[in-house]
Amino acid sequence: MYKIVISILWLMLICACGIGQDSPRTQGELNLIITDKDNNFVGDITKDEIMYLMDGKEQNIVSLEKQTLPLIYVLAVDSSGSMRTIFKDILNAGKSIVSRNNQNDLTLLMRFIS
Repeated sequence: MYKIVISILWLMLICACGIGQDSPRTQGELNLIITDKDNNFVGDITKDEIMYLMDGKEQNIVSLEKQTLPLIYVLAVDSSGSMRTIFKDILNAGKSIVSRNNQNDLTLLMRFIS
């Protein structure tokens, strides 16, 4: 069984009768990040493997769609004198990381001297 971590990037409930009322017409969309017990991302899960409870009542999951969002991160590189002997290795590691970016990923390269 997977632990479900709800990342409230946004939660939108659309309800014809108002939020919080018992109504079979309640529809919504919920964004989830699903991890295993070791906090590793789980990407191959089906809607039948998820149980969603609202106020203790199991809710019907109509569909589950995987969405890949762009990755946005900062790569900070220490360029102080103490790193001089391994600086080429640091640059190669940075190139290796950046080369795995998808088309819409964003990377900020930050150089600092400690």
